[in-house]
Amino acid sequence: MNLEQTKRKKVVSLCETQPLTVFGVERLLKETDDLDFGSSHASPASWLQAPGEKRADILMIDKGLGMKVVLDTLAQLPVEYGTSRSTVPAVVVWGISISEAEALRFLQAGARGIVRKSADAATVLACLRSIAQGDRKSVV
Repeated sequence: MNLEQTKRKKVVSLCETQPLTVFGVERLLKETDDLDFGSSHASPASWLQAPGEKRADILMIDKGLGMKVVLDTLAQLPVEYGTSRSTVPAVVVWGISISEAEALRFLQAGARGIVRKSADAATVLACLRSIAQGDRKSVV
């Protein structure tokens, strides 16, 4: 067994309300050797409170949940997450429409990645992999 085979897959969880979108992300991640689908929840609050939640390395939050929800989650995540899990996940904000000003605000608040839902699968995976490998910011 080589080093690549012993690496743990990075777990990606999703805060998304659209079932078909969740299905698509789950299928996309299952086809990779380095990323794994953790779970999906309708809101960051329900994700934080989920019993038995798989440890997430990356949390994708839909901007469609609202600017306030995303910014509040970015502010609360280190505090709330630390009470029930071992590490704070890197947050990737994604949405149908994200302006440059919104992207900058999310990044300043602590998001590690920004990606549009209109991006192709390779672009979404590139963003997630960049963050999984420790890059501080990924905007695509």
